[in-house]
Amino acid sequence: MKKSMSIGVIPFTALIAVLGFFNCEALAASLTTLQFESAPRSWVGRGQSRSVTPEDNFSFSASRNFDNGVSFRINNLVSNPPRDSKYWTLNLAAPFEALLTPGLYSDTARFPFQSAGQPGLTFSGNHRGNNRNGGFFEVLEATYLADGTVASFAVDFTQYGEQQQERWINGKLRFNSNIALDGSIIDADEPGDEPKSVPESSATLGMGLALGFSALVLVGKKK
Repeated sequence: MKKSMSIGVIPFTALIAVLGFFNCEALAASLTTLQFESAPRSWVGRGQSRSVTPEDNFSFSASRNFDNGVSFRINNLVSNPPRDSKYWTLNLAAPFEALLTPGLYSDTARFPFQSAGQPGLTFSGNHRGNNRNGGFFEVLEATYLADGTVASFAVDFTQYGEQQQERWINGKLRFNSNIALDGSIIDADEPGDEPKSVPESSATLGMGLALGFSALVLVGKKK
């Protein structure tokens, strides 16, 4: 049985020395949030639109799942009584248990029941999930430490409940990310500047050493 590695929302000062890919101001501008909107017939979304952040007393955690993918858990179970608590889970996996890197993953199936050559996607929460899923997701940013732990991540996803497009959920998750919700790069070098756009086709890969550990940085979109 493979062990799961988890990390909560971490201060990015630990990554200051990653070969100049980031600087202190840019790291301080990182974004952590879950936003989604859903169709009225979506069993999971129930027609709701939600936007939550750590400032709303929601905790965000990321772990590597047994398909070499990434799983996220978002909840306010600590800050609110059980009857008022909310939680969601997002599970992602690439085909053939490959590492999730920036790019589009289409024709998804319900995680963890996808076939070997198929991406896995499941968004569920508050005691609600689907028996079957369809959809797609796009990874915009992925940062892993040397041991595989998730340091930052950005993904946009669409899930079709029971593989029916009228039961859609459109969501965006950012975890310690420097990718804004509109897909642009958050640039805090000069306060007041507009975010810079992500190049149409780019993949930045770097290895760096910061406070005694290495980080693998993957940012951008690839066709």
